[in-house]
Amino acid sequence: MRDHHRGSGALTRASGAASSIIAAALTGFSKAAFAEFERKSRNATQWWRNFIVLYYRLNVLFSSYIRDPEHRLDLVRLLQGDFFDDDEEPAVLGKMREKLELLENNPNHPWHEALRSLQTQAWIDTR
Repeated sequence: MRDHHRGSGALTRASGAASSIIAAALTGFSKAAFAEFERKSRNATQWWRNFIVLYYRLNVLFSSYIRDPEHRLDLVRLLQGDFFDDDEEPAVLGKMREKLELLENNPNHPWHEALRSLQTQAWIDTR
């Protein structure tokens, strides 16, 4: 069973980096020795970016996901950065993406107007 309370995402990544460095020392620090760490780092970074976009677009609905027992653990893990060793995107991101598409595509939905833009007013004014 996976331990979901191991520590911070930074600690997990540091441990992975250290393991990769030790393993790479045996191969003369070849690029290939870092491939798995690079893959995990890229996945984790992309999932974090996906979360940020979805969070800011669904801002008013975020609390409904954190209160839902089905999604709470995934969100807590995302907020802690504790998904580095996962091979798949956390399921809650797919659920959030589905909700966003539903709201974006239905201007008559009562929450449609509550969706946030990712553009700041300063950015809009300077274009």
